[in-house]
Amino acid sequence: MIINCHLHGRTASATTRLVAHLLSTEGGQSVRLVRVRGSLGRTLAAALADFTRLRDGSRAEVALLHLPLSPARPWSREQWDEAVARILRALGAERHGHVVVEHAGKPRARGESGDTHRHLVVAHVGPHGRALNTSHLYACLEAVRATCEFDFEERLTASRRTDAVARRLRVKQR
Repeated sequence: MIINCHLHGRTASATTRLVAHLLSTEGGQSVRLVRVRGSLGRTLAAALADFTRLRDGSRAEVALLHLPLSPARPWSREQWDEAVARILRALGAERHGHVVVEHAGKPRARGESGDTHRHLVVAHVGPHGRALNTSHLYACLEAVRATCEFDFEERLTASRRTDAVARRLRVKQR
């Protein structure tokens, strides 16, 4: 499984490019908006515009965290929901707006059977005007990745942050 994180939404054009990327059907893949939370908008562009307005009302520089999730094999709906819930919990973003976009029909580069991946886009600023703490972001997300791989019977991915991931997992167990 792969989880990456990219900070987006410093400019309107960057957000526009992200929307175009998320809605792209390049290579014949299909796109589906799975979920919109924390926005009155019902389209991807409207939701990200709401998240940008939250940034504008704060001192934050970025509006969005973009997290592509690419499992090596097909996941059930429950597994997708659990992975998103774990990420939001790990980020402290349970009450932050977010959207989930699914891309299906794009073969994996390494030949794994999971041809579906999803994109989680989280509002960097929450409903109370506070931005997420992104220190230790990658170790935190890799800890989520490792627990999902184990719990969902995925192949475990080696990491250059193995020690930091182990520390995060130990802290979470207490």
